[in-house]
Amino acid sequence: MRGAPAERSRAVLVVDDDADIRETLADAVQRAGRLVFTAADGTEALSRLDAGDLPRPCLIVLGWKMAPMGGQEFLERLELREDARQFPVLVMTGDSALLQRHIPGVVGTVQKPDFDALLRLIGENA
Repeated sequence: MRGAPAERSRAVLVVDDDADIRETLADAVQRAGRLVFTAADGTEALSRLDAGDLPRPCLIVLGWKMAPMGGQEFLERLELREDARQFPVLVMTGDSALLQRHIPGVVGTVQKPDFDALLRLIGENA
């Protein structure tokens, strides 16, 4: 998307290739009063952002290890967008070493599947 920045909504985009985790998290986010949309991997998430078929999310909750496009590649491609800074990203991962790393463009990381911690971070960042 090019041009003037679009207004951010209270929507959360949940991106994970595990359908059970994606849907469980989406349900929890929705029960917390947020509009929620989902994508099965980074490719679908970028396509949804480009298509404009959802409100501009106030936060992207991103699984790290996904196929075919994982979190690292998603962030690299997101960074190429002119509006990249308008998309805060929260990474959820089962990789405990990744929790200790600073990842550029990411507002926080949370252990997967700690939904309570994830919902708390969504509340703090969205």
